Amino acid sequence: MIKKLGLTILINMELALKRIYKYLLLLGFVSLVGCNPTKYVPENQYLLNKVDVKLDRKGVSKKELRPYLRQEPNVRILGLLRFHLGLYNLSPKKKKESFWTRIGETPVIYSRSKTSRSREEMLKHLRNLGYYHATIRDSVSMKKDMVDVTYFVKLGAPYLISKFDVDIQDTSVTQVIKKVKPNKVIKKGDKFDVNKLEIFRKDIKKEAQKQGFYKFDEDEIYYTADTLGRETSVDLTMVVQPKRVRVNDTIVLIPNKKYKIRQYKIFAQFDPKRLLLSKEPFVFDTIKIDNYVFFYDRRLRVNPKIIIRANHLDDSDFYSSFNVDRTYSQLTQLKLYRAMNIQFVDTKQSSEDGYPMLDCVMQLTPNTEQSYSFELEGTNTSGNLGVGSNLAYQHKNLFTGGERVDVKFSGAIERQRYGTQDTIKLFNTLEGGVDGKFTIPKFWFPFNTDGWFNYSTPQTQFVMSYNYQQRPDYTRTIVRSGFGYTWKSSQFSSHEVNPLDLYLVRMFALDPEFVESIENLTIRSSYTDHSIFAFSYSYTYNTQNMRKRSNYWYLFTKVETSGNLLQLFNTSLNKEKKKFESNPVSQYTFFDTPYAQYFKFNVDLRRGLVIDKYNNLVFRGYLGVAIPYGNSVQVPFERKYYAGGANDIRGWGARTLGPGSFKADPTDYPNQVGDIKLEANIEYRFNMIGVLEGALFFDTGNIWSLDDNREGAEFDFNRFYKEFAVSTGVGARLNFDYAIIRGDLGIKLRDPSEPEGQRWIPTNRKFKSTDFVFSIAIGYPF
Repeated sequence: MIKKLGLTILINMELALKRIYKYLLLLGFVSLVGCNPTKYVPENQYLLNKVDVKLDRKGVSKKELRPYLRQEPNVRILGLLRFHLGLYNLSPKKKKESFWTRIGETPVIYSRSKTSRSREEMLKHLRNLGYYHATIRDSVSMKKDMVDVTYFVKLGAPYLISKFDVDIQDTSVTQVIKKVKPNKVIKKGDKFDVNKLEIFRKDIKKEAQKQGFYKFDEDEIYYTADTLGRETSVDLTMVVQPKRVRVNDTIVLIPNKKYKIRQYKIFAQFDPKRLLLSKEPFVFDTIKIDNYVFFYDRRLRVNPKIIIRANHLDDSDFYSSFNVDRTYSQLTQLKLYRAMNIQFVDTKQSSEDGYPMLDCVMQLTPNTEQSYSFELEGTNTSGNLGVGSNLAYQHKNLFTGGERVDVKFSGAIERQRYGTQDTIKLFNTLEGGVDGKFTIPKFWFPFNTDGWFNYSTPQTQFVMSYNYQQRPDYTRTIVRSGFGYTWKSSQFSSHEVNPLDLYLVRMFALDPEFVESIENLTIRSSYTDHSIFAFSYSYTYNTQNMRKRSNYWYLFTKVETSGNLLQLFNTSLNKEKKKFESNPVSQYTFFDTPYAQYFKFNVDLRRGLVIDKYNNLVFRGYLGVAIPYGNSVQVPFERKYYAGGANDIRGWGARTLGPGSFKADPTDYPNQVGDIKLEANIEYRFNMIGVLEGALFFDTGNIWSLDDNREGAEFDFNRFYKEFAVSTGVGARLNFDYAIIRGDLGIKLRDPSEPEGQRWIPTNRKFKSTDFVFSIAIGYPF
């Protein structure tokens, strides 16, 4: 996971226009060359310009047929610009190979044979879907040196399943077949879809191996289809036969059998390179615990109980492919091994109750136990100088039980300026702190939790941190302490529960002018000493595959409450409330500090779509609500929402947007926060040259307060939809796989702080320098 780091800089109009000009000039120049795309098309041949598929009826989509096209045109950015073909065409004609031919895309030359093959492949796929009466013809339109190809598809009536039966000839797998419920997957009236039938065979194999049938294969399942006397219907039978085994040149049918595991052989310090280079047979030391044998060299650095606990194959009496996946997941979470391999060997022996037995062999290659890292970051943009550093230490196996310790020291200083041209203010912001985390690879709980977690065992985390912040208007320290649990319930779902998260916040050295400027006492209470005694739960669903570009969903939700137990304790004992000068109401305290009581809910939903190998589209929606009650009249400052910045609405700097239509004094330090946040983003990303990627984006949203006497700052159902900010922009990224360096130029389009009727900037006034914001960051914004 790449850590996000953002720096937002206001830039002048001239610099902004230069950046846009250079960016568009690159796209325009290269694409202009691409406007003569036939530069390298051989004589008497044609460039494939466009391919379209037209269907005569519903039932199959164009998107479903496109993978079977054997020739597609050159990739276009925004569906218009042949950027990569343009790069290729920059190469001199005298050179067969050059820098441009390596980074560009070769012209796609129209091929009649590939057109015919495309037609055949699509027709084959349609028949697999049940459209046996389908026909396809192609039409070729030539314009100068380019060709457009159109495929006209007539689907015809599909074959439908008129009857479905299951013939289980191997009764040993009857429970497997009942579990997958074939009559609910394949029903009367469904299309005779061969692809669906093949997928169902694989699903049966997966379930069989999950239930212990180690050698079950989908080849033991086949279908018979009777279409005699029918034009568009079929009687279908699924046959599950016994395993076919060759005995003395004769094929014998024998029932499938469940397998048990006899022994676990754990190579806890497996080093494939060392074994390969060793000239003599390698001699291991061994430890035997029940049916586990651990092989190691000199010293076993990990407590065997940790590996035994991570092994979910022992959770059932029989082999289970599901438990193999759980074991891989659990071993990965330990972070003790950089490589893992689990294999099974047939012992050719049977257990006392007659089941065949396997030996499980685990080859575990250890990770480096201790690591240090130092990061130094510096900026010098438009006169704003800053430097920050992080020193981190990690020990992955502190007490040989997989206990992980993470300690990070951080510090940063930045000299910034804000305000209008006539009232520029310079200041230094200082921040420093230390964060510590101690992770135990088991669930620490006072009661027996066996059977609570079916997929993975939770990890227990203890955290402690200290943070010092110095701003122009205040200085603040935050001490944090707490513990929680994290675990996965499936391949894509993960959970985090923090029963106790304690924050002690001290505010001092407040600027008197800043305090006096806050007329609303409830808002002023956000900038006072307070404590947070929080409970939180978060759920993440993420189908993104970091190793493969594919469509994905990402959902993050979090619920947090604070102060409820303390409130119950104080009210039940009739404790007295205390009155504080900076707060309009009396409050209960915790260690002589008012504690916060609030409810907070966030949801972050993202959808990633891959258009082709060069282009993809990402959507994001965000909703956040924080409501104070009981002992608080305001949500603490650090629990409020802000808008703007490198990962937000990029036409505004961080904390400079909102709340609502409130217009802040430009000479004030940017510090706008709110209790409600709504945001939506669209980003179109495309590969350009090598590691260089481009992006076009559109951001909209805002924040609002629940109790605020500043004009336009409060959330109002009759007005909030009129107060959405809108920005757009262009971006460039350097994608090095291990890190992504990003630069985005955000442009305001709609400013809610302007009077109604004047909020759309392009139609009401000229752009100003403050309408452009350039952001530098690490990682994608979402």
